[in-house]
Parts: sequence; C-alpha cells; structure tokens
Amino acid sequence: MSFFVLGTGTGVGKTVITAGLVGWLRDRGRDAVGIKPAQTGFPPDDDAGFVAEAAGSEDASVCLRYLEPALAPAVAADIEDAALSYDEILQGCRSELEAADPGVVEGIGGLRVPLAEGKEVVDLAADLGLPTLVVARSGLGTLNHSALTVK
Repeated sequence: MSFFVLGTGTGVGKTVITAGLVGWLRDRGRDAVGIKPAQTGFPPDDDAGFVAEAAGSEDASVCLRYLEPALAPAVAADIEDAALSYDEILQGCRSELEAADPGVVEGIGGLRVPLAEGKEVVDLAADLGLPTLVVARSGLGTLNHSALTVK
C-alpha cells in the first residue's frame, strides 16, 4: 500500500522518514520508491537524492520537478518564470505510484504550501487519496501544529 508523508512544516523530518521507510521496505524485498512531486532550493537541497543514497539505490527515488529558489513551488516557479502544472504533478505522481511497490509520496513543506495553479500540498494529498503519515518536530507548539494539520 502506497502512502503520503506530510509534514507540519518545513524541516520537520519528512525526508528522513521517507528515506527510512523506503529503505526498510526495500530491505524486505519490496520495490519501494520515494516520490518527490517538486523540490525547491535545488541545489543544494535534494530530498530525492537523500532518499536514494539512504536506500542504497538510484532507483529508490524520483523527483518530478526541480526549482532553484528555496520557496514554495508555486512561488519558485513564478520567480523562475517556469511553467508548473498541477495536473502534470498529479499525473506524474499517479504514474510513479503505479510503477512502485509501494510508493511513498513526500510532501513539500506543510500542507498549505502553494504547489501550482492555486492548488496546495493538501490538495495533492487529497487527490491521490493515499493514507497519510504526519511528521512533526518535537518542541513547543507541536501539539497545536499537529492538531491543525490533522484537522
């Protein structure tokens, strides 16, 4: 069963959790793949590369779109004057999910991050219809951030 890894924000550990899950599944004979719909701040940020390295295989992860500014994908694409299509991201995720056994879709930032064309990360999670794992940082405010994300 594929699933979505969603964070309460940026830097909470989504990539580490995704890498651990993909590696664990691959160690058990599954053809798991981490799927990053869009990566901003590239380079140096490369979540798909981190997952592949942690899982010990180049084909353990894929990123559908790289953008240089370390901002929300919709904002980064606007600054780069690059076309960013929500439907292409959604269809790309669906295609990668069909090929994976299972697929682990890693969100971008938190659930309300602008993705493309007025759609947010929460829309992608809902449209994919996958069970969702919420990752949160430890510290003051975690209960609030987690409750708001789940709601």
